[in-house]
Amino acid sequence: AQMIRDGLHITPAGPTLIEVPAGGIEVDLDIEWDTQDRTYLWGARIRTGVDETTAQHVVFADWSADFDAQAEYELAAQVADWLRAQRRRAESAGQSLRVFHWSSPEPSRLRRILGAEATADLLDRDSGVFTDLEDVFKTGFISLHGSSIKKVAPHFGFSWSVEDPGGAISQTYLNMLRTNGTDAAPAKDWLLSYNADDCTAMTVIRDGMRNWQ
Repeated sequence: AQMIRDGLHITPAGPTLIEVPAGGIEVDLDIEWDTQDRTYLWGARIRTGVDETTAQHVVFADWSADFDAQAEYELAAQVADWLRAQRRRAESAGQSLRVFHWSSPEPSRLRRILGAEATADLLDRDSGVFTDLEDVFKTGFISLHGSSIKKVAPHFGFSWSVEDPGGAISQTYLNMLRTNGTDAAPAKDWLLSYNADDCTAMTVIRDGMRNWQ
């Protein structure tokens, strides 16, 4: 009631701001899956610490119309190997890797596709690699309209560059890409932009929580 009265959409949950987890290398990870529930796109925004000048967007994708379970496995394995390489790079500098995601799809699908044993070094709680940024947000802030990233990010000053961003519409664009052949470039551009924006939204939210005043 106080938030409605004061015109607030989000506010800290308590008088003391939470400490947002950090890493020497920070990765924001976001995935997209098709109508067969197969993950065909893994997008990762990587930077050194909080230095935005180092930020890069890395994409692992398979746009094939015949994308199957084996292809999904091989793509996820590439992602896991890349994450391990980033962890080794961080450790060689005496630092740590921190992978952020919003809600559970990224770690749960990595585990489902590759197997729990194959991903234990990345996903087990003791590894300290993956962090659910939505959980961090809900611990430290109250949101009047829920904790969907599409609801939260605009209140930290972020907006998506594509129209009508969402997982369902992304599957429509993927179907366009897979069926239109050489005319598929606009659909691919939309999907890559949407995925990159989801990753950047996490960065903006995380930095916004750290710098909240």
